[in-house]
Amino acid sequence: MSDKIKTVIASVLKPVDDTRMYEKLGLSMHQTNRYEINIIGFVSKNLSTTKGIDFYPAFSMKRKSLKRLLASFKLLWLFFKIKPDLIICTTYETLPAALLYKRTRPGCKMIYDVQENYALNVISNGKNSRKSKWFASIIRWLEYQSQAHVSLNMLAESVYAKEVKYFSNYIVLLNKVKKTKHLDRVSFPVKLNINRLKIVFSGTISLDYGVLQSIHLVNELVKIYPETTATFIGHVPEENLLTKLVSIQDKHLNFLVDAYPVSHEHIWQEIEKADLGIVAHQPTVSIRNCFPTRIYEYMALGKPFLVQDHPLWTDYCQRWDCCIAVDFNQFNIQRIAQQITKRTFYKKGIPDDIYWEQEEGKLLKAINHIFYTKH
Repeated sequence: MSDKIKTVIASVLKPVDDTRMYEKLGLSMHQTNRYEINIIGFVSKNLSTTKGIDFYPAFSMKRKSLKRLLASFKLLWLFFKIKPDLIICTTYETLPAALLYKRTRPGCKMIYDVQENYALNVISNGKNSRKSKWFASIIRWLEYQSQAHVSLNMLAESVYAKEVKYFSNYIVLLNKVKKTKHLDRVSFPVKLNINRLKIVFSGTISLDYGVLQSIHLVNELVKIYPETTATFIGHVPEENLLTKLVSIQDKHLNFLVDAYPVSHEHIWQEIEKADLGIVAHQPTVSIRNCFPTRIYEYMALGKPFLVQDHPLWTDYCQRWDCCIAVDFNQFNIQRIAQQITKRTFYKKGIPDDIYWEQEEGKLLKAINHIFYTKH
């Protein structure tokens, strides 16, 4: 009989091999040989496999599907099937089932992995409507009520501690890149080949992430450098936007997009093939204090990128000569083209502080403290 701590990492809309759930939390805990890892999440088209980690691809509905209302029942059923000693909830939607399970098994520990300020996102995306405020208040109530049962909050952004006052017992685990992803084929400094420039826009694709502004910029750049191409790859939550993107695909614009989550491995492969990345996040109230994960990913592969001119992002990136600051809402394409042509990037190489390994130690220490420290 195994003496490992049976652990469930659970989500409703993230794929079971999501990079944070699987590659970061799951693999980091698995390698200690102290935890038996089970991951519950969304169906993945190209499911990764690791001996000793069990996947439960339990969900396959669209974001606005009525099936989401049944997600808690399915989660609860899986919790009783797996019988975990530790549940790591990675979204607020997993909290009700975890709390109900914990009532029947008080010895089970709960951790809340706070990947977003969900209530603020709902209000921002809902344009501050009465309905969005009502829904946000439910999220806040649920998070607040769960705090009495949560052993630890893990915040993906340090700002969440300021924005959400009831997260008292927490550590910050930034969404950095696994060092195993870094391919040592990159040589520094980096110069761009403007003759056949390949651009990538990767990760979740939405209006707040500046996808339409990015398309406009690429089209303007094509007028100067006709061989330029751009690949947009990722999950598009909004159905109307997905339809629009697919309809404008042409020889310069390639959309590898889906209404369902896209494999992180597929996204990573497209970043590898590209010369230049785009980080066009708009500094809305729900985004302006967060650091885009795709910045870490581009830097890990030595890819220069265009980034929205916002101090939180540009102040860090420009220290490493890795970006061109752009106002995607009011840009000068001639100036951008000139910088792409003449700039030399990564003159100091890649910094060490972009890697997950710095966060991994904090993760393991905090979880070990829950189980292996006498209170």
